[in-house]
Amino acid sequence: MKELEICKSSQHQKEGKNVWTLYNKRSHRSNNRKATYTELVNALDNWTNTETVLQECPLYFIRTSDPSKEKEYLSQCLTKKESIRNKNIICLVGQDWNEEYKTTGLCTWYKIIFYDSVDRQYYLRSFSSKNIRWWDKKILESSHAEGWYTDYSTLNAPAEFWDYLKDNLKDPDKKMIKMETQTQLKDNRFWCNIQTREELIEILKEKLTDEEMIYLCEKNELIMNY
Repeated sequence: MKELEICKSSQHQKEGKNVWTLYNKRSHRSNNRKATYTELVNALDNWTNTETVLQECPLYFIRTSDPSKEKEYLSQCLTKKESIRNKNIICLVGQDWNEEYKTTGLCTWYKIIFYDSVDRQYYLRSFSSKNIRWWDKKILESSHAEGWYTDYSTLNAPAEFWDYLKDNLKDPDKKMIKMETQTQLKDNRFWCNIQTREELIEILKEKLTDEEMIYLCEKNELIMNY
């Protein structure tokens, strides 16, 4: 497990900017693109918001309860070599540098953290409608969505972003266990509502696997022959 820390770069300290980066503590030069739940929580717990400077542009925290809208944002931040499946947005904020969000509903730059339920990692990155970063002229990689580009560099963001994440980050494994338990309870209760033979047959058709149905048919044939 790597140790992460949230702090300002020497340049941002010198310039007095409200910009905090999630670094690999052993090497700030290492590109830190993802983290486990424990690694992220430890970094957030060890970070205290001492920021006194306001962010340089308006921030908009975006909720993605609508699955189609969530998929839209994921398609904007994921490159074509990455799959959109099995991913959920944890934190998404738009940086309204051009003050266009209130009229267009879009920002030029976004900061995002999403969770991949397959490898159980949180991915941290930025994405933009501009294909070149203005401060160092780096060309960004195209995303799934046309006109959007992914920035893989180590994520930095205003203190408000990390504060929000600290308050809202939940253990995904506990959520998955709860969902699995609820599903099991629901599956175990359906037998209580059977009233007729026809209902039983329809439920068996829906619930049984092909192998289970073949097994029952073979059993029934043996009983009939006997």
